[in-house]
Amino acid sequence: MVSIQGGIGDVFILPVAGVGNPPSPNFPQRLLSLASLKIDVKAKNVNLMGQNQYPDDVMTSDKEASIEIEVGRVGIDLINMAAGETIATGRTDMVIDEGGPGGTAVPVTPFQITVTGSANFVDDLAVMNAATGQQLQKVTSGPTAGQYSFAAGIYTFSTADNVSGVKVKISYTKAVTATGRTLSLGNHLQGFGPVVRVLANCPYTSPIATSPFGAINARSVKFNEIGMPFKRDGYLMVPMKGTMYPDGSGTVVDLWSPSAAS
Repeated sequence: MVSIQGGIGDVFILPVAGVGNPPSPNFPQRLLSLASLKIDVKAKNVNLMGQNQYPDDVMTSDKEASIEIEVGRVGIDLINMAAGETIATGRTDMVIDEGGPGGTAVPVTPFQITVTGSANFVDDLAVMNAATGQQLQKVTSGPTAGQYSFAAGIYTFSTADNVSGVKVKISYTKAVTATGRTLSLGNHLQGFGPVVRVLANCPYTSPIATSPFGAINARSVKFNEIGMPFKRDGYLMVPMKGTMYPDGSGTVVDLWSPSAAS
């Protein structure tokens, strides 16, 4: 059968019940803003070499099958398809440049600024002089000009910076316990990980021939690589790479075709 195949269809990732370490929560994921899908099935050939230049026989030996996906819409549930962790309620927010863009003036004695998120304060990130863009130096106590200290979301500055009229922008993190979600990746024993199924359809074929396959069904996949290549001038396109292997029936992948044999 001769056919011209093109385009990328729809791809779904489904957790496989009863094997591996399933993610929690556990539900199928449809991939959106899909940029590419690549499946490779490779076999090692072992040559029987005699006195001649070409082998007397060729034996098919070890086989491997891999899958690569690049997707533009990604959430922590999709990432958890490779991690197999339990997603918790709550999150940590980054507060960037509180007091900006003009900055907050260093007040009179005791020269302290209490950030709005002080009740749920987690970590100090940085303090910047709003006028000069210069970062202030963090010290444990007794700050002098160009320095600051902090405790539980209360930032202390120097008399000198108050007198000179320094205005600051403060960045920090705070906990949000009631909303949001957190995926934390743990250090597990060897072998830990979820097993998923990848199902992809092939929507396009030339008008003069019927598609040789309508869908691809990879029965058991373990993802071993997920990247996050952020760019200054582009979208985050996340690559996902995994290994395909046989399920309990011994089958690795199915190719489903809508056409009859020619």
